Amino acid sequence: MNIDKKITMIFSVSLLFMLSFSLCFSFEFITALVSGLLLIYVFLLCYFVKKQKILDINKKQIILIVLVVSLVQVMVYYLFGIEYGYFRSPYIFSFKNVIRFLLPNIISIVSFEIIRKILLSQENKFADITSYIGGVLLEVILVTEVITFSNYDNIIDILGIYLLPAIISNVLYTYISKNYGAMPNIIYKMITTLYIFIIPVIPNLADSFMAVFKLLIPLLVLIMIKLLFEKKKKYALERKGFLGYIITSVSLVFALIVTMIFSCQFSVGAIVIATDSMTGEINKGDIIIYKEYSDDSLEVGQVILFTQGESIIVHRIINIEEINGEMRYYTKGDANSDWDMGYRLEKDIVGTTDIKVPYVGYLTLWLRELFT
Repeated sequence: MNIDKKITMIFSVSLLFMLSFSLCFSFEFITALVSGLLLIYVFLLCYFVKKQKILDINKKQIILIVLVVSLVQVMVYYLFGIEYGYFRSPYIFSFKNVIRFLLPNIISIVSFEIIRKILLSQENKFADITSYIGGVLLEVILVTEVITFSNYDNIIDILGIYLLPAIISNVLYTYISKNYGAMPNIIYKMITTLYIFIIPVIPNLADSFMAVFKLLIPLLVLIMIKLLFEKKKKYALERKGFLGYIITSVSLVFALIVTMIFSCQFSVGAIVIATDSMTGEINKGDIIIYKEYSDDSLEVGQVILFTQGESIIVHRIINIEEINGEMRYYTKGDANSDWDMGYRLEKDIVGTTDIKVPYVGYLTLWLRELFT
């Protein structure tokens, strides 16, 4: 056994031991600890192990595929939330949570994919197995910091919700890394796992539903890539045209879904906040997601959308009166000192909201100002 194989073996065994230990003895800051250790592994591997270059003639096309698929995957999550509702993310986007959650996850994902690429490039069976098992273990560590095997039901939940999807997805990650390098995996994992730390609301979907989704999508991506690029590398470029059609089609579907939401073709819609009247709770440049009003009971303190002339206003109800069977709603912007003039009737109300996506609408406002 040459020196490179010995070093690879030592790194592989120690990596598996570290991840297994982290999984079995989870505690509050395990993700941060694992991310730091993985970063050290990257530097050591890059220094001591000779890296073999991967022939990745179709790398750009693979990156496009995983980019489009991952964006559509997250979009579909949120579309299902239209039916089942949303809840506020426990990871409020703040400096503390960036350091506590987001940054360790980013470091862990990038570091391990670099490690996976180096190990797979060694053409060593044990290194290949290590990269796969290590990827599964890390996937489980990142989705939950505290795993307990307290009873049978708990074990079944862990196996079905976390472990099985990790086993399937790492088949895809291993195949991509071995043939096309680390970047496609980094992009896919960043988009499909880190949205929970950035977007302030999360679809209220059952864990079992999410597990099935995470089982199916990697399989579909793997099948797509194999169908497109399974032939010898010199023939793969002939499929560029077909690949272009697939990417274009998926992109159009994605764009159509977004357009339908903003056109209120579903029972929910979205609108960009263009003024400062609600600053504090809802700021200029935020996008709010609202549910269409349909004779639901409204309460003081609720944020509603209502028509006023040609405009749609987003303000808070501050008083409600019933006069001769007619409900009158008095509103005010949080940042305004005076109530809005007059009152709103039920026929004026467009919808209700308590969900916002901060800052995303600034591009729309900028384009509107640019062309007006």
